Amino acid sequence: MAGDMLAIAWQLIIFHFYTAFHSKDLMTASAFRLLGGGQAVVGALIMALIADSVSDEQRATAFFYVIATATVGELAGSPIASLLMSNASNWTALLVGYAIMWVCTPLIWLAPERKRQSEGDLSIPGVHQFNLPNHNNDDGSMTNQASVHANEATLTTRFREKLISTAAELRSLWHLLFDNKNLLYGLLAFLVSRISPQLVYVMPQYVSKRYGWSIAKANLLTPFRDIVDLVVLCLVLPLLTAFLLGPPRSFSPPRTDALITRTSVIFLALGCLIFGLAATPSPMLLGLFVYTLGFGYRPALQSFMTASVPRGSVATLYVAVSVVDTVGSLVAAPLLAVTLARGIRGGNGGGDSPGGKIPVGGNPIPPPRGGGAGNGEGGKGPSSRWIGLPYLVAAAAYVLMGLFTMGMDVREAEACAERNRGEEQGEDEPEGMDDTDTSTAED
Repeated sequence: MAGDMLAIAWQLIIFHFYTAFHSKDLMTASAFRLLGGGQAVVGALIMALIADSVSDEQRATAFFYVIATATVGELAGSPIASLLMSNASNWTALLVGYAIMWVCTPLIWLAPERKRQSEGDLSIPGVHQFNLPNHNNDDGSMTNQASVHANEATLTTRFREKLISTAAELRSLWHLLFDNKNLLYGLLAFLVSRISPQLVYVMPQYVSKRYGWSIAKANLLTPFRDIVDLVVLCLVLPLLTAFLLGPPRSFSPPRTDALITRTSVIFLALGCLIFGLAATPSPMLLGLFVYTLGFGYRPALQSFMTASVPRGSVATLYVAVSVVDTVGSLVAAPLLAVTLARGIRGGNGGGDSPGGKIPVGGNPIPPPRGGGAGNGEGGKGPSSRWIGLPYLVAAAAYVLMGLFTMGMDVREAEACAERNRGEEQGEDEPEGMDDTDTSTAED
């Protein structure tokens, strides 16, 4: 969080002293996010903290509520910011948002932490763990040779030791990610799924171009999607999870997570297909509704992957997920931009008209008034056959994502979850036995 807060502070400084800076200087704010890894790493660690604080049966539901909370923030943030900007100033909205970050960040320290296995139990089977030699005597004091070595250690020696330790950690990470089939398929599914946020970004332009709506009217689809998303995450999926976990079905948590993930991917693919082929607004709204029903895929998939790794590797897994998310976004954004531009050009017979061009970093230039081949009204004209290309590509991507989720082994995840549960129970038993032995000896 420190890196994010410094980055935002730097942006505010540039905004205030705008005469002394160039707009391109805003890009330098990203350098501050090297401190801590930025929002992706912060989000991953928050999810790891939540996974550490709940049971396996409650994990997926907790993830649903976390995503729902973020949706509520997005849904409420825009109108609040608009009110502040309208009634006060732009600076008021910026400073209030920055102050909220300062207030909310310390709340992380109030989160309870469950007892975890010792550092020695964090090793991954079959992976060599690097350990520095121990130069201590039996009484804990350092030997003379170790003291001299510590005093004479050069920067090169310490760097070499750190390099060896880092190599061992990377080797452990490699085995963790690629010796586990569930993790490999899960990360590939996350890679493909990063097309979802990009679809949200292009939706106003797509709807405006295809159905002749204004951008303001097209943006009304966002609260509609968010409301459906909240109902799914806060009501439908928690009830479905409780139904599957309870009698008479009594599914295991990994099996429940896998079922919700695969069902959600079906909704995503089907919704994109309907959305891309819809020639009128009515089926488009139906496609958006079906698509939103699949928004529970991410927390369910993340919960399944959590059950597939040793407990001490959960944070590492989530950081790997954040890295894959970043890579997926870098691929998905230009892919959808290119498909949307080609769809518009195809609909306008080559893109020579103003309505077929999309300026970089801006909204599409509106088509000429009075109709034409590129007006997209009511699905008429050639554009209706091509402009849905981004959503058809997204539907194909979700089919690929579904294949990855079908490759995940539920039994392997159940076995790993059972081992984790046994290790947790085994950690508590020796302490109880030690207390019993101590009390017996005192008697």
